Amino acid sequence: MASRNKSIYKTNIQKFYHLSVSVLKNKNFASSYSSRFLENEKLILEQIFFYFDLEEKEKKILSLVKKEASSSAKALP
Repeated sequence: MASRNKSIYKTNIQKFYHLSVSVLKNKNFASSYSSRFLENEKLILEQIFFYFDLEEKEKKILSLVKKEASSSAKALP
Protein backbone atom coordinates (compact mmCIF):
# COMPACT_ATOMS: atom_id res chain seq x y z
CA MET A 1 0.00 0.00 0.00
CA ALA A 2 2.79 2.42 0.89
CA SER A 3 4.62 1.79 -2.38
CA ARG A 4 1.36 2.34 -4.29
CA ASN A 5 0.82 5.67 -2.52
CA LYS A 6 4.42 6.64 -3.24
CA SER A 7 3.92 5.79 -6.91
CA ILE A 8 0.76 7.90 -7.08
CA TYR A 9 2.57 10.76 -5.31
CA LYS A 10 5.47 10.57 -7.77
CA THR A 11 3.06 10.55 -10.74
CA ASN A 12 1.23 13.59 -9.35
CA ILE A 13 4.52 15.46 -8.91
CA GLN A 14 5.44 14.68 -12.52
CA LYS A 15 2.05 15.92 -13.75
CA PHE A 16 2.39 19.09 -11.69
CA TYR A 17 5.88 19.68 -13.08
CA HIS A 18 4.80 19.22 -16.70
CA LEU A 19 1.79 21.48 -16.17
CA SER A 20 4.04 24.13 -14.61
CA VAL A 21 6.45 23.94 -17.53
CA SER A 22 3.66 24.33 -20.08
CA VAL A 23 2.12 27.29 -18.22
CA LEU A 24 5.45 29.04 -17.75
CA LYS A 25 6.41 28.53 -21.39
CA ASN A 26 3.30 30.47 -22.35
CA LYS A 27 4.45 33.87 -23.66
CA ASN A 28 2.13 35.72 -21.26
CA PHE A 29 4.01 34.24 -18.32
CA ALA A 30 7.50 34.40 -19.78
CA SER A 31 9.37 36.75 -17.48
CA SER A 32 12.56 36.59 -15.49
CA TYR A 33 10.51 35.79 -12.38
CA SER A 34 8.82 32.84 -14.11
CA SER A 35 12.16 31.52 -15.31
CA ARG A 36 13.67 31.70 -11.84
CA PHE A 37 10.56 30.12 -10.35
CA LEU A 38 10.76 27.28 -12.85
CA GLU A 39 14.46 26.70 -12.17
CA ASN A 40 13.86 26.54 -8.40
CA GLU A 41 10.88 24.24 -8.85
CA LYS A 42 12.89 21.99 -11.16
CA LEU A 43 15.68 21.69 -8.57
CA ILE A 44 13.19 20.76 -5.85
CA LEU A 45 11.54 18.14 -8.07
CA GLU A 46 14.92 16.69 -9.07
CA GLN A 47 15.77 16.27 -5.39
CA ILE A 48 12.45 14.52 -4.77
CA PHE A 49 12.98 12.17 -7.73
CA PHE A 50 16.54 11.50 -6.55
CA TYR A 51 15.10 10.46 -3.17
CA PHE A 52 12.65 8.05 -4.85
CA ASP A 53 15.40 6.55 -7.02
CA LEU A 54 17.72 6.21 -4.03
CA GLU A 55 15.04 4.51 -1.99
CA GLU A 56 14.32 2.04 -4.80
CA LYS A 57 18.04 1.25 -5.09
CA GLU A 58 18.25 0.69 -1.33
CA LYS A 59 15.34 -1.76 -1.52
CA LYS A 60 17.04 -3.69 -4.33
CA ILE A 61 20.33 -3.84 -2.43
CA LEU A 62 18.62 -5.02 0.76
CA SER A 63 16.77 -7.67 -1.24
CA LEU A 64 20.04 -8.91 -2.74
CA VAL A 65 21.71 -8.96 0.68
CA LYS A 66 18.82 -10.96 2.17
CA LYS A 67 18.97 -13.47 -0.71
CA GLU A 68 22.72 -13.83 -0.32
CA ALA A 69 22.40 -14.25 3.45
CA SER A 70 19.71 -16.92 3.11
CA SER A 71 21.69 -18.85 0.48
CA SER A 72 24.82 -18.63 2.66
CA ALA A 73 22.87 -19.88 5.67
CA LYS A 74 21.57 -22.86 3.65
CA ALA A 75 25.11 -23.71 2.55
CA LEU A 76 26.33 -23.98 6.15
CA PRO A 77 26.42 -27.52 7.57
